[in-house]
Amino acid sequence: MRALFFVLCCSFAIPIGAATSFVFPNAQGPYGVGLKVVDQYDETRSYQGAYDIVTGQATVDKEKHARPIQTLGWYPAKKSGKAMTYGDYLVLAASQDSFDRSPAEISRIAAATTRDSIGYQTSDQTTLLNGIKAATMHAIRDATPIDGPFPVLVYAPSDGGSAFENADLCEYLASQGYLVIASPTQGAHGHYMTDDLEGAEAEAADIRFLIGYANSLAQADTTRLAVIGYSWGGLANALAAAKDNRIKVLVDLDGSIRYFPDVVKSAGYLTPRTLTVPLLFLANKEEPIDSGKDVLPKSLINRLRYSDVYKVAMHPLSHGDFSSDTLRFFTSDDPTELPIAALSQGYGWMARYVLEFLNAELKDDLAGRTFLMGSPAANGVPHNVLSVQVQPHKATKVTLEIFAARLNQQHFTHATELYAELRKTDPLFKLSKEILESWGSALLDQDQCAAAVEVLSLETSLFPKDADAYAELAYAQLADNHRSMAIKNYRRAVRLTPGSADLRRLLKKLEAVAPPS
Repeated sequence: MRALFFVLCCSFAIPIGAATSFVFPNAQGPYGVGLKVVDQYDETRSYQGAYDIVTGQATVDKEKHARPIQTLGWYPAKKSGKAMTYGDYLVLAASQDSFDRSPAEISRIAAATTRDSIGYQTSDQTTLLNGIKAATMHAIRDATPIDGPFPVLVYAPSDGGSAFENADLCEYLASQGYLVIASPTQGAHGHYMTDDLEGAEAEAADIRFLIGYANSLAQADTTRLAVIGYSWGGLANALAAAKDNRIKVLVDLDGSIRYFPDVVKSAGYLTPRTLTVPLLFLANKEEPIDSGKDVLPKSLINRLRYSDVYKVAMHPLSHGDFSSDTLRFFTSDDPTELPIAALSQGYGWMARYVLEFLNAELKDDLAGRTFLMGSPAANGVPHNVLSVQVQPHKATKVTLEIFAARLNQQHFTHATELYAELRKTDPLFKLSKEILESWGSALLDQDQCAAAVEVLSLETSLFPKDADAYAELAYAQLADNHRSMAIKNYRRAVRLTPGSADLRRLLKKLEAVAPPS
């Protein structure tokens, strides 16, 4: 899919003899940038079966059955050593899902990949490609790291994208004091991604794997963690955040969460209730997101109620322009298209808004917050480059964790009243019978009988026609030495299920020992 994307882009032929003029316009931060490449496997997931789905060759190496995760890590480092070229990045794509390829194989595949990015090859195109490969970057391989800890950013690429598809953005953020980790996008069963829930969840699982890897790094502060997703990665990051509370912030570079409502719906668990973290969404010019002009008003990001959402409409940028990899390989001689200088400027402002948002949310930086809330003109943005709309959260989400903490603060008393109070704050907050039953059992296991009685009393108030609820409460009351109250609740359970022989026998034994008062 990536090759097809570039072929389509390059249908506007690059003028013969022209050279790419993309230059990342933003000044780097105070830190040097190191890059570490780690070839690792997720042993908890399979990748290929007995045969490679691309070549049809037998996968005799047992390691190929585990999911390969080529991991790129950009980190704050000392400014010493030789900077990489973009060609050094391009070579990495040749081994991203097969770590045992020979140097000759890597060279051959890297040449084919970069040739496809140009779209066709002539002597002039070869000259152009050589110029792209020779471009100097900022990262230094295996540079000496600077002591942290630093906030962690996981970068989730587009459908079929390499880990370095936004190397300019990743280097920029690392120079500003962030640890950035990325891996290529791969499908659930092999190299190619599928545009469905299975494919998106495979990338979401890769995100969680990288978070686990970050926990092993001395520089990493994973209590301050964001996931940046471009295109398809901007759906995978939301799927990951809906299930993983380690993710505190989301950034979507024209993310697919806005454009694939059927996949969002099929997930089931990705809802306005489960996606609660601050979100920065940057949208392309073809599908504007400006206030009053949003062409997709029913998208999930417009229905979020517990998140602060910052929407930035990037007026110069098409979808592909959110990747510096695309900008490096494509310029157009179409007079109706914007020149590469304008696209580079737009990309730079995109990166600036990402930085300020991360500074505000992960570093609690006042300057970053002021920038986000200020107008583009006040921030020095040239006219017609972007517009910003802030969508504040509409409610404060109440969770089981919050309810338990509040109940503990009041010594596990008045649970029913507290539940009613919190429901006024968040009407969508609900406790199921299953949760209350399990919670009560867990308290009994810890010999906190009085607390269990309080929780199970709440269960009976919420489910007054459920016989099991009264039986569970009665059991806890017996454990808390309240036999008389237990008998009353067992009798309620029997009335609701008169055919229960077990309950009737138990009640008869209890009444024989101590009749109810």
